[in-house]
Amino acid sequence: MPALEQALIYKSNSLVEASYRLSVIEQRIILACVSQVRRNETITDEVMYSVSAKDLAVLSETDEKTAYRDLKEAALRLKRREVRIEKETNSKKRRTQTLVCGWVQSIMYVEDEGRVCLRFNKDMLPYLSRLTEQFTKYQLKAVARMDSAYAIRIYELLSQWRDKQKREMEIAWLRTTLQIGDKYPAIKDFKKRVIEPAVAQINEHSDLTVSYTQRKTGRNVTHLTFIFAPKAGTKPNETVPEAKDIPTDIRAANPPLETDENFSRLLSVGVHADTARELIQGYDGKRIQQVLDYSERKNRENTVKNLAGFVVQGIRKGFRDEEAEKREQAAAEAKRKQEEERSKKRMEALAGQYKEYGRERAREYLATLDEGQISVLWEEFYNSHDQATQNILLKRKGNIAKDMFLSYVRKKLPVPDFGEWLEKNNAA
Repeated sequence: MPALEQALIYKSNSLVEASYRLSVIEQRIILACVSQVRRNETITDEVMYSVSAKDLAVLSETDEKTAYRDLKEAALRLKRREVRIEKETNSKKRRTQTLVCGWVQSIMYVEDEGRVCLRFNKDMLPYLSRLTEQFTKYQLKAVARMDSAYAIRIYELLSQWRDKQKREMEIAWLRTTLQIGDKYPAIKDFKKRVIEPAVAQINEHSDLTVSYTQRKTGRNVTHLTFIFAPKAGTKPNETVPEAKDIPTDIRAANPPLETDENFSRLLSVGVHADTARELIQGYDGKRIQQVLDYSERKNRENTVKNLAGFVVQGIRKGFRDEEAEKREQAAAEAKRKQEEERSKKRMEALAGQYKEYGRERAREYLATLDEGQISVLWEEFYNSHDQATQNILLKRKGNIAKDMFLSYVRKKLPVPDFGEWLEKNNAA
């Protein structure tokens, strides 16, 4: 495998616009494997792709120990993930068909190596290989350090229109594509929780700088328009070496469940082996771990009569440790506030730049006038205020008076509004 930071991602546009939802670590696994697919070669579903926790830790600049844990949990979930791809038939009526399939046909986690090996679903291959047109290309490193799943998806959707440097998306379509559904129904919450964090991360980590505006249909905001461009110092459609041939001889059966830590723990609390196997294969590893931790703690307090039954019911009914849940929510909220504060400071800085831009336009205009014309303009400005304000302005030498006068003059000039200025300068 070539160095991941130099890897290229090729995806059919149909897959870029497909409806699916993957966590950040799940996307990193999929993208690391997609980067190994040779775009101009035919591949089969017998080819196995591999990525290690160490690779992902280096690529995303995260802790290696955390990467090992996350990789294992994500590997178990990926087998159950589905994607919905819209495609048109070749018939004259151009009917649209919807393909629903899994990402992978098999996935194996190698415990000792901290490595995932997977085979892509056969139905996915046409969207990953033999791509000669209608595809999107970008460098894996552009999204590697993003920790928002929405940021990765929106970056791909923008990269698809990279040559246009502008893309309008219907909010209803974007909700479907990101599989957000009815979550964040208020537009302010949708922007706050989905769009603004995504834009902030794309600006911080990728090769694009992006801003957005909104459009109404009637009284409702229905569309978002993203304006974007390559950052200074980067080249549009920059190419890097293609992925080398990947070994196709990585073949192995699914690892025995006896090597799974949760499986061993389930047996140790008295869960039957068949039931433990069913739980491991059917439920998320983190969920099982949380139930085991909570149940064992309660058992030490002598509050559980049947430990094995308590554990099984907890996993099947979707029990979660309330204390762990609160910690996760607190961490997520702290991160959200941090992103919000960063975005707020950036917008305040941009607002200051825009204000100075307006003043400069006013100064340039005043420099073209003679003293008599400036006096007439000052009288108009002076008479537009009440008596109390006029008393302040009489001195005319104060900075407040000068700033107010410049603002007055700027409003008379054909200066773009804040949104137009952002779009023109790609400043956001």
